[in-house]
Amino acid sequence: MIFEVQLSEQDIALYTGIAKAAQAEAEAWLKVRESLRDYIVNHIDVDNESDIENLHGMFLPDLVDEIVEELSAGGEDE
Repeated sequence: MIFEVQLSEQDIALYTGIAKAAQAEAEAWLKVRESLRDYIVNHIDVDNESDIENLHGMFLPDLVDEIVEELSAGGEDE
């Protein structure tokens, strides 16, 4: 089944704006993740539970755990 959707110029502008905002948010999130990863690589012993627990209080715990797991598994910059 093939169908066609016609959008007004306003709808196109709206959806384009939403897509650009989502892209900007994704790029910002990537910068946060990369900065936190660099910090962990340079300043944290990923095998030290105390260091990891301290990070949980300062940053996003799920993101910290994701990066620590990545580095512990032999990720880059280890």
